[in-house]
Parts: sequence; C-alpha cells; structure tokens
Amino acid sequence: MITCGTQIVSGAPIYGGGGGGDVPSTRTITAGTGLTGGGDLSADRTLAVSFGSTGTTACVGNDSRLSNARTPTAHAASHGGGGTDPITIASTQVTGLGGAALLSVGTSAGTVAAGDDSRIVNAVPTSRTIAGLALSANITAGALNTALGTSSGLGVRTLAPDTGWTNTIGTNQPGGTASVSIAAGVHTFTGQGGGFAIETRPAISTPECPAVEWMGRFAVVTGNPTNAWYTSLSLTSATDSAGYLAQVLTDQTVSLYTRAEGGSWTVVSVGPGIVSLAGNTWIRLVVTPTYAAVYWGASASSTPPTIWNLSSSVATTVAMLAGRSLTHFGVRQGRTGAGAAVTTEWTDLQYRILGVSP
Repeated sequence: MITCGTQIVSGAPIYGGGGGGDVPSTRTITAGTGLTGGGDLSADRTLAVSFGSTGTTACVGNDSRLSNARTPTAHAASHGGGGTDPITIASTQVTGLGGAALLSVGTSAGTVAAGDDSRIVNAVPTSRTIAGLALSANITAGALNTALGTSSGLGVRTLAPDTGWTNTIGTNQPGGTASVSIAAGVHTFTGQGGGFAIETRPAISTPECPAVEWMGRFAVVTGNPTNAWYTSLSLTSATDSAGYLAQVLTDQTVSLYTRAEGGSWTVVSVGPGIVSLAGNTWIRLVVTPTYAAVYWGASASSTPPTIWNLSSSVATTVAMLAGRSLTHFGVRQGRTGAGAAVTTEWTDLQYRILGVSP
C-alpha cells in the first residue's frame, strides 16, 4: 500500500512492466524536492508535501508572505527609456499637468525650447556691458559715442593742454601790437593796428598723413572786429610755410585757406552763413588724405555741436601731404590793416585722429 498524504492507493497487485510477475519489495519510491517520505516497498510508504520558507519547501496557501505589506525591490530604471521594460504613458493619463508640460519641443510658437537650444546656449547675458553700457536695453550709436567720447566713432577727442605752445608775434602795419596768453584752457589774443599773434604746438601723429580734426570755440570779448580782422585755426608745417586755415573774417563768414610750400595763403572759398562772435560758435578743421574742409556749429557750452555746417572744402594734394609735413596745430588772431584793439578768447580746443572722413 502507498499513501500520498491521506489518500490510500489499494486494490489489485502492482505488477512490473514488461516481464510480468510481482514487483520486488526492493523497488523504491523516492520523494523529490518539496516532498517527504518514500522508501522501498517492503512496507507501506507515505509521501507528503514539505511546507516551509526555504528554497526546498513549498509555500502553504495562507502563508503570511503572500498577503503582508512589503517594499518592492527598486526597478525604476528598467521602466525608463532604454530599459528592459519601459512604460509609455500619454500626458492625458497624468493629472495636474499644465503649461510647458503639455507642449512639444520646438522653435515655433506653442512649443518649448530644449535645454541645449542654441538660442539659450549662445545667449548673451543682459548683465554684460559694452563701454560701460548694459545690454539690458538697445544701445544707440549716440549713446555709444557718448560713452566713448567720440562723435563718429573714429577716435577720442582730447583737449589740448596749456603747455607745449610756441608763440609768434608780428605786425602788418607800423605801430601794430599783439599779445597772447594761456590760462586754464583759455587762449587770449589781443591785437590792434595790424598786429597778429600765432600759437602753434605739435599735432598728433597719424599714418594717414594726416587724418585729423582740430576744433574749438571762440568769442570776441572786447573791441569791435571791423576793418580786416580775422581769427583762425590751422594745421601747418612747423615753419607755417604750408597748410590749411579755418578762418573767421570781419564779416562773420567762415573761409578755408590753403598754402602750398613756397607760396602764400590763398582763399579756397567763403562759406555761407553769418556766425556769432559772442561765444557760441565752434570752428572745426578736418584734413584727410582726400580733402580738407571747414565746418562751423553753434553751442554755448563746452560740449561740441551735434550738427555741423560745411563752410567749404578742397581736395588735398600729394605735394601738400608728402612726408607728413603738416605737423602743427595753430590758433591765431590779427589784422591785415589798421584798427582798434580787439580781444578774442579761444576755449575747448581739442583734436582727434580720423581713420576716414567723418
């Protein structure tokens, strides 16, 4: 008899297969993994399920391990993109989403930008500055020029110092007198009866032979500038034997004069307009490799005008500029004939290098 659990198998004798006859008592029944009992057939044998919690036992139906709470083994990585069992869900399956979470990545309206979007990676922070001006707003050319101290972006205007000047005093008439002095940036010229005074100082060096701007503001402070009076700015050779003059005349017009080496001063043209002699007139002389020009503008302060009027211009010549011979800035006042004393003051004299014509 063989008993499996509580069930008894009985009845007809058990016969061996193939040869007939009884099964020998030495025949055995072996209990496999998860079972107990077994043995040879010399006695009744019982096979039973071995219940437990080890690797060779079976789990009973009401085992607490089948119903108790437990933390599952971490396996989030396997559910992500590229994992062994990725989970795909639609945004509509997730509650509480809004705004960018519902948008696609792109560059058009209604999309969101990726973290490595070139518009973000290559963006310039608004805290960055140019010439001290923050990029939090657009920078105009005027604001940039103001920050750089320029009017056309070609160089920084520099005030002429009080030192380094050479004076020349002379007269065109017997008994004519003249004088000049400098104090705190004010150049004071006084002359009468054909006297004249000239101040010169070395000009800035430029390989453009030259390409410079020379300008300042003047005022007649005493006297009546009639009868052959003049005052001017100049760019000349060291000996005043060649160069250009921006000259204000008795009739309050502004003229351009030129002088070739070995020649005399010759007026190119007399510009239109009647300038004020009361202190709000600026004169500007520009000399470049292609032309020389005289401008005038109005400003009663030390700030140069923002609008300049072209008085006259002339093409420069190779002979005039050869060897960088125009090396000195100058200021002058005088009379070409008799007349009472006149005092003129020049202030805010300044210069700058020009790379090209302004």
